[in-house]
Amino acid sequence: MKNTKHRSKMKSGVSSKKIFEFLNNPLTIAHYRKGKNDFTRTRSLTLPKVVISIFHLFKESVEFNLIGGPLQRILSTPVTGGAFSLARDKIKSEFFSDLCTKLLDGYLKMTCKKRWKEYLVIVLDGSMGILPSSKGIEDYFGVYSVNKFGRKRYMCRLFMAYDVRNDYVLANGLAKSVRGEVSIMMDCIRGISGKLRKYV
Repeated sequence: MKNTKHRSKMKSGVSSKKIFEFLNNPLTIAHYRKGKNDFTRTRSLTLPKVVISIFHLFKESVEFNLIGGPLQRILSTPVTGGAFSLARDKIKSEFFSDLCTKLLDGYLKMTCKKRWKEYLVIVLDGSMGILPSSKGIEDYFGVYSVNKFGRKRYMCRLFMAYDVRNDYVLANGLAKSVRGEVSIMMDCIRGISGKLRKYV
């Protein structure tokens, strides 16, 4: 998208400090925990630490990620994979979509974004991802395939829009595997274009 206005002052989006304050705010914890007694006691697996750990998880198992590396430093004391999975399930899924919205709002309000010849450089990418087995996933995404042993496989389409020069993910999500990649990307482009026009 072409820049039609001159901006002389640079301001960043949502700062790390603001994200830290949001994660550690008692109102945030109370609003996004599933049960009123979740994350009420002082222990290693606090909501902020679980959230930050999720962002650092790799594709390997939880146990593998907890052995060493960034997760061990974040959690400071050893925890089992089972304990981490239970704590992770206590966070409402809306937390992550709301956090993405907060980060995107910060990006949109940046007074001067880095550009290439007056244009924002936005790339889109799509892929296929494997989903865990559950009734809810089967009901929504459907069964992708069944092997000769009768084991069902669940898949979805993953998509993302990324601002290369400003290092921001503008949109991301999951879609049913039956949808075409081009259709998903066009919806993604229409969504971010409408938001960017208000600020660019």
